[in-house]
Amino acid sequence: MFQNKTISVAMPSYNGARFIKEQVKSICEQTVRPDEIIISDDGSADGTQQIVTELAAEEKEKGTTITLLSDNPTKGPSFNLVWALKHCHGDYIFFADQDDIWLPDKVETVIGTFLDHPGSKLVFHDASSVDKDGHPIDETFNPFIKSLQNRYRDQKTVLLPREDYLAQAVSAPVVHGMVQCIERQFLDETVFPFPPISCDSDAWTVVCALACNGCVFVDRVLTYRRLHDNNASGEGAGQMGLFKRLGKIRGNVARHNSDWKLDLIFGSYLTSFLKQHCQEGTPGLRAAKMVAARTAEIGRKEWEAGTSGRITGAWKLSKLFLTDRRYRGIGTKRFLYQLLEIVMVSKKDRLARMDDGRDVG
Repeated sequence: MFQNKTISVAMPSYNGARFIKEQVKSICEQTVRPDEIIISDDGSADGTQQIVTELAAEEKEKGTTITLLSDNPTKGPSFNLVWALKHCHGDYIFFADQDDIWLPDKVETVIGTFLDHPGSKLVFHDASSVDKDGHPIDETFNPFIKSLQNRYRDQKTVLLPREDYLAQAVSAPVVHGMVQCIERQFLDETVFPFPPISCDSDAWTVVCALACNGCVFVDRVLTYRRLHDNNASGEGAGQMGLFKRLGKIRGNVARHNSDWKLDLIFGSYLTSFLKQHCQEGTPGLRAAKMVAARTAEIGRKEWEAGTSGRITGAWKLSKLFLTDRRYRGIGTKRFLYQLLEIVMVSKKDRLARMDDGRDVG
């Protein structure tokens, strides 16, 4: 049905005996069954592992393989998810919580969206909340998704413009993992390795997809998010300063020896951030100095690490703006536009970097 594409589900679990059976059943009873479910358990002591083992025996005959992992070397929800992801084999990988409920056509709808949007890297959808007994609470609980619905009222699927949303995605988590599905090749080549725990996995996947112009939203409720007194996933890591989170991403990418990816994400993010300032009218000197100071701080670290290209250029320009009174006389808006011109990532450059990984900065 889907051109021989294979489908995996990655699910972290911990003391989920109360709801995990209903969730796994909702996944296995899809109109398009997944090929495998990888469940990484973080040392449950309530019978979760026994339930999963029994489900694996039941569902194997029906065409879905359920694998239980209990050897995760690093504890914690985000690390647990990453461990499950590393053991998935499918062309597309869904993220799943242990206590939610999938609507029957979720897999069919999401994989169909990937095929309808060539080049898409990550697809996410709407969800609604239910209580511990499955009774509805809120139709759409995510404020970011609500904003998308208001903006794209007549569109059922939307390829999100990177320039409009990357800065927002970097500043705070906007999309929960349980509504995401990611392309395996993109996961391996761009998303891995995940950042430290302080920069959560939900945010990282969306940032990477937006930076590569491959993030698609489906305006349909395809998951019921169950709220109860022991939810493992909350509303994300909360607000984190824009540049603090960018610093986490910078460190992660640098450790992966992917300078082109660092420059891509940095340039895309800063482009989005600067466009917002320029479009809001002439910013005051205080705001411009803040942008210059933060850019200089990040740029200096990159220069010390031997990175060349746009990041070093942004650092030099920002340093000049902060220290040379004559240069500051050109005006704050002109400074921001010059900075924007330096960090702008062209489509040609982006495609070249993604093709062969070279640094064309």
